[in-house]
Amino acid sequence: MKIPKLLLVVASLALKASQAATLAQSPPLHHGPLIARSLSNDDNAPSASGFEGVHLLVENDLDSRSPRFPIILISKKASYADGMAACKRLGESGYTPLAGGANLSSIFANTPVAAEEVASVSTFWVDNVVNSNQSCMAVDRNGASQHVACDSQLPTLCFNTAPNAHFLVPNAHRQIKVSAPKAGILQGYRDGNSFRFLGIPYAQPPVGDLRFREPTPYVPTDEHKIQDATKYGNVCPQQVGNDVQARLGTILTNQVPENEDCLYLNVYTPSLKAGSTQALLPVMVYIHGGGLAALSGSTPLFEPGNLVSRGGVVVVTINYRLGILGVFQNKAGGIPASEAPGNLATRDQIMALQWVRDNIAAFGGDPHQVTLVGQSAGGYSIRALLGTPSADSLYKNVIIQSDPVEVPLANETMIAYVSSLAMKALGCGEADITCARSKPYAELVQAQNQAVAAVYNPPGGPYSWILPAPFFRPAVDHELVMGDLFQLAPKSQYNNATNILWGFVEEDAGIFVGNIPNPIPLDGLNSTTANFAPGFPGDIFLASPSLYPVNASDPDGARGMLSIAATDWYFRCPLLNITRTMAPQSSGVYTFQFNHGRELPPQYSNSFCTTPEHLCHGEDALPTFGNGDYFLGFGQTSDDARFSRQVMDRFTTFAKTGSPNPMPDQRGYEYANMDVASVQWDPVTPAAENILLFDLPKGEQTQALARTRCSYIEQSRLYDFLAHEP
Repeated sequence: MKIPKLLLVVASLALKASQAATLAQSPPLHHGPLIARSLSNDDNAPSASGFEGVHLLVENDLDSRSPRFPIILISKKASYADGMAACKRLGESGYTPLAGGANLSSIFANTPVAAEEVASVSTFWVDNVVNSNQSCMAVDRNGASQHVACDSQLPTLCFNTAPNAHFLVPNAHRQIKVSAPKAGILQGYRDGNSFRFLGIPYAQPPVGDLRFREPTPYVPTDEHKIQDATKYGNVCPQQVGNDVQARLGTILTNQVPENEDCLYLNVYTPSLKAGSTQALLPVMVYIHGGGLAALSGSTPLFEPGNLVSRGGVVVVTINYRLGILGVFQNKAGGIPASEAPGNLATRDQIMALQWVRDNIAAFGGDPHQVTLVGQSAGGYSIRALLGTPSADSLYKNVIIQSDPVEVPLANETMIAYVSSLAMKALGCGEADITCARSKPYAELVQAQNQAVAAVYNPPGGPYSWILPAPFFRPAVDHELVMGDLFQLAPKSQYNNATNILWGFVEEDAGIFVGNIPNPIPLDGLNSTTANFAPGFPGDIFLASPSLYPVNASDPDGARGMLSIAATDWYFRCPLLNITRTMAPQSSGVYTFQFNHGRELPPQYSNSFCTTPEHLCHGEDALPTFGNGDYFLGFGQTSDDARFSRQVMDRFTTFAKTGSPNPMPDQRGYEYANMDVASVQWDPVTPAAENILLFDLPKGEQTQALARTRCSYIEQSRLYDFLAHEP
């Protein structure tokens, strides 16, 4: 499995920049279960419940050069003295308008965070000198000052001087506690953008006798024990394929070690509400990519602080079991489902969503307004969840980015075959589950790699055609996962009550083309195309030079043709095909294509994937999270910030309403962003294949994108996964 080149690029650049940072601030590595950790900084951190709501308000335009002047709103109505004391408990002083610089009128009018609280009051305490008449200064929603009696009961504004978290420099000093119904007392921390609760266990560690079993919920052993949530939990065992990945692997997961005890999630929120009487915020649950064999919820590329701050949403990132640990089953070989049911990664994802349902309100999130977001293998996972009825009630919307739609879900026969190869490599009998559970996980990962090699060698083996696909895929077992969407959509047997936002990058497959030496001589094009990937129908593309021309004057013309052809085959055309089928029966299906991404220095780029000439798989990640400034020395300014605002405002609008089009009465920055509000994005219908092209200066809606090419592919090679699925 190859980690996308963009991740290596970002990790390399961030590592170079971080060498100048104060690494002494880096936290100790988390080597075990969260419940075994001791609190690192503040044993007397305040509880969020004591403030009856504490909210981070900031004008965030995503430009790393812009001043932000973040402030804290404490909902609890108190006297002036008690309000200032509350700021002090948070490690802050009361806000001073003359020194603060914030545009209070704009913040109160636009921020979706604490909108209900702001609307219900007209005056707020700020820091000042009490005069002789016991009169204290307050401000109204427009920032105008007035003097009122110091014993008046008002909410309070405080400074927020906490620096933003940066890669390798987390700064977890402003700590705060939250009590969640089924998760116990969790102590996280605050930065400039969000409250951060990291490394929260959602399932029992899947080790020992629990290896290969479906997950069981984590239950705190002592409901009064304060659990440290200031550090990421272990990442799941990673499959790394070369020396570069081995060197960068821990960097790509924020220097968090890997361990089989890895079922943790992270919560980022701009608002800790007092209870159900206050309006809760939409929740976005991010399922990471990485080929179902690598990366984690703590991979720095998925840092969501700016998404939380600007969007006014709660974000949850999760870990789930990877590789053979995420799919193992061999019912055909004699291992009963009670011991190893299979689809363990999917089962982990469902359990994480159940944790969100049960606990997210304690973090200000609405359990009834959950949007799943996933890129690459994360999007692939969401496709499996759409065909998993037991998950239907756990989410309302989905955003899928760069799912290789042409690659079908697996079946149990294939997974059993791979599992039996791993058992053989372990030196265990095919059905000896006790033997397999006794082995160190490092041996299991090694056996997994040997099983992969056995599948691919000799070439032409029964499953060698899946080389370009995620190897350890969810399987259609007709018990948990009922089928792939190509099977279920025509019968409306998927979760068609959900709203769907589904898209890809202009040249998603370019990330694979970049591995082909350049230039490709024209007389070698036939053999290169035929051998591009097992199962790739290169013949149909070579047979239509009018649709897939090679620019003979371009030294990289052959790879350019292959990139477009492979993107059409694996991503673009099958997605447009399936969304046409789903449109009449779904609540709403919207499609998109990224025509712009994050620029990278050429010395760090894939030899082929150089923006803007070629926009490849993974280059939508930084714009989605708007987190270029998370990497010291990287930054995010001008067009990068503008484009990220466009993408983020579409996605957060969708998470709030189920439509990517902001409404005039919608609280937040989305409707004020004319790059978004001035461009209507219509759903796909049987009569119109509407698709939004994300681009600069703003997006554009078009119809029937690549229709001639896709029609040619559909006529030449139908997407019949029932015939070709292993």
